[in-house]
Amino acid sequence: MEVDVFLNNENNRQSVGRLSDRTGKIQFQYDRSFLKQGIEISPLNLPLRISGWQSKNNLFDGLPGIFADSLPDGWGNLLLDRQLRRLGKRLADTSPLERLCGIGKDGMGALEYEPASDDLLDFHPEQIQLDVVAENAAAVLAETATPQILDSLRSMNGSSGGARPKIVCLVSDDRQKIKRGHLAENGFTPWIIKFRQQYDPIDAGAQEYICLQTARAAGINTPECHLFESALCPGWLGVRRFDRTATGKRHMATVAGLLHCDYRLPSLDYASLMALTKMLAGTDALIEMFKRTVFNFLLNNNDDHAKNFSFIMDAKGQWQLSPIYDVLPDGMEKSEHMTALLGKGKNITRQDFIALASRFDIPEQTATNIIDNVCGALMQYPSHAKTLDVHVPAAIQANIRAYC
Repeated sequence: MEVDVFLNNENNRQSVGRLSDRTGKIQFQYDRSFLKQGIEISPLNLPLRISGWQSKNNLFDGLPGIFADSLPDGWGNLLLDRQLRRLGKRLADTSPLERLCGIGKDGMGALEYEPASDDLLDFHPEQIQLDVVAENAAAVLAETATPQILDSLRSMNGSSGGARPKIVCLVSDDRQKIKRGHLAENGFTPWIIKFRQQYDPIDAGAQEYICLQTARAAGINTPECHLFESALCPGWLGVRRFDRTATGKRHMATVAGLLHCDYRLPSLDYASLMALTKMLAGTDALIEMFKRTVFNFLLNNNDDHAKNFSFIMDAKGQWQLSPIYDVLPDGMEKSEHMTALLGKGKNITRQDFIALASRFDIPEQTATNIIDNVCGALMQYPSHAKTLDVHVPAAIQANIRAYC
């Protein structure tokens, strides 16, 4: 099978190259016209060169990490597996190239794949009721969903990652209407809205909303977000997509895709993230990444794996850090983080933060001010929780006492 890859960055669509699995291993060859552009979509593990790329292991099912970013995981794969079973197939028997064809033009970021296949999609431009979607997602998890529910949910999933159920959709500017779609229309912009897993607390959406408000107060770049009303819980978290702008799609790459590392394993250190940030986005972005380092540890956000950090590239090939996303305190106090700080996964001290800052020539006073700012924002968490009538996680209370 062969799949052509395109980059449609800010409405500038050009051929990137071709994926093939005809030899039994996945291979990729850049288009010569794309090589002349000098735009690096994945500078570390898929650099621009005439010679082709071939998989050396089964990480990402043999795909280059940057293209694996386009595929769903967690919830998206669960939906696909359920749908394939209904058709007498198995997810394990569906090649990654076939799955990319299923993504077509509707994936995260600006990469597109042809030939596109809509065999498993049944897309209808209908209005969306969030509580109905939540109940349908619960039916999927309980394995009681009808074929119509599966078709509907998968058509709204796009290639969004993560384990929690979610939809990609269009939200009206007044936040009152929600409908299916991927690209901005008059009066509507693209969003992602999240729902609960079976074992999530009922206030998970409200808690993540507070986390984003806390990050913004700490001076961290956050996406526009909204807590949509629900009769089933304190609210569903919606985040405006930062890979979609008024000028079209934006190329996006996770750290897992850029470094070709397994995000399911604790394979990263914040020192590596700082170094990658400096290489791609320059020294000015180091402060932003340092803020996120402090924030994740003080928030007790232990799900800080390699897919929860991303970079965005504009049409000129310039990279920047994406806004922060997927931030939620872990229910267990003092548990290990997926990403370590100078080799430590827990029990981080202020001096550890300062040591990391020093390694990248961030002055101690600057680092101290950042820690204090994050503490100040975190101390407002109880006030936000009271406003939304939800509890303050024990880990947040403990870290306020420990650091602030």
